[in-house]
Amino acid sequence: MVDVNLSDAEKRYIVDGVKLGTRVDGRDHLDYRQLEIETGLVSTANGSARIRLDRTDVLITVKMEMEPPLLDQPKNGQLHFFVNCSANAAPEFEGRGGEDLATSLSSMLERVYSSPHTLNTAKLCVVPGKHVKVLYVDIEILECGGNLFDAVSLGVKAALWATKMPRIYITGEDGGELEFSVSDNPCDVDRLDVS
Repeated sequence: MVDVNLSDAEKRYIVDGVKLGTRVDGRDHLDYRQLEIETGLVSTANGSARIRLDRTDVLITVKMEMEPPLLDQPKNGQLHFFVNCSANAAPEFEGRGGEDLATSLSSMLERVYSSPHTLNTAKLCVVPGKHVKVLYVDIEILECGGNLFDAVSLGVKAALWATKMPRIYITGEDGGELEFSVSDNPCDVDRLDVS
C-alpha cells in the first residue's frame, strides 16, 4: 500500500478527534459505516452477494462442483477462494499492484474456513472417499475505500448463506460406478449452515 504522510496539523486533528470521541468523517467513535448487503444477484452462480461498506464495494460468487475428496479428508468437502483486485478499485491496484493483497485475503479466508468451528465441510460429502462438493468462492474487489478485510469476510459469509446447491441423489450402480441424479427442482436444494 501507499505510505501516507500527514502534516502536524492533520495529526493534531486526528488526535483531538479521538479525545472528543469523533472520527475524521464525522461519525461518533461507536458509529458504524453504512453497510449494504444484497444476495442472489448472479443467476449463473450457486450463491452470490454484493457488499458495500461505505466506499468499499465487493462482489462474491460461489460455484459448486463435484470432485474427489482430498486423500487425508475423505469425508470433507472443500472451499477454494480466489480474489481479484480490480485495477479500478484503487490506484495502487493498477498493473500487478493488487496481487499481494489478493493473496493475503485468499490466505486469510482459507485459514478461517479450514477450521471445523467455522463451517462443517462434512456436510459437503456425497460419497465418502469418492465424491464431495467443492465450493469455488470468487471475490471481486470493485472499489476499495477501507475496511477491506471486514467487507470481504461479511460478503463471503453472506454469499455462502445464500448458496443453494442442487440436491444430489444416488440412483444406482452400474459396473462399479455410482449413478447420480441431480434435482432440477429449484426448491430441492441443500443449504450451508453458516451460523
